[in-house]
Amino acid sequence: MVRRSTWIVFMVFLVLGIAAIFLVKSPSSPLGNANVTPSATPAPRMVESVEAADVNKVELVQVGGVPVRLARQADGTWLNEVSMAPVEAGKVEEVLSELLTTRVLTTMPADYSLDSLALKAPAQTITLSYGSGQILHVYGGGLTPTGNGYYVRVDNNAPVVVSKYAFEAVLQAFNNAVAPTPTPFPTIAIATPTP
Repeated sequence: MVRRSTWIVFMVFLVLGIAAIFLVKSPSSPLGNANVTPSATPAPRMVESVEAADVNKVELVQVGGVPVRLARQADGTWLNEVSMAPVEAGKVEEVLSELLTTRVLTTMPADYSLDSLALKAPAQTITLSYGSGQILHVYGGGLTPTGNGYYVRVDNNAPVVVSKYAFEAVLQAFNNAVAPTPTPFPTIAIATPTP
């Protein structure tokens, strides 16, 4: 025969089991969402809400350097307005892709001193012009103290930090776009005398 205390202990465990099942199945319970896999939120892009197809002109002005102005022509080709030389569309797409996919690592306070970030007189200014007439400026400042990022400011927004390698890839893409395309040498067939 089972004792009365055994039945009481059994009933307590049964009530606790039902309460645990209720807590796990309840939608408002923190335990009910334990099986949900958290998803990472991607970092915001340095230049938001801009598509490469919308850009008609992209310009890079560097302190002590020659400006680069790449403009889309009516027929869809690109022209370097400084040298008046055509530019391969793929090279301009590389510039825009690097620029428009650069992600923000950190956002600085809006009232942070621009002098200390080298943004009061930026070393690089990238200007995007759209078909709608809108113009966007990206100002490149100094390196972060750790040397792994650049301070950047888009128009009058708060300064941000972007990856050093991503920002330097944008500048390198500009250099690649204006570099002259090597001319292939014609192949010369050498005839061998037949005996």
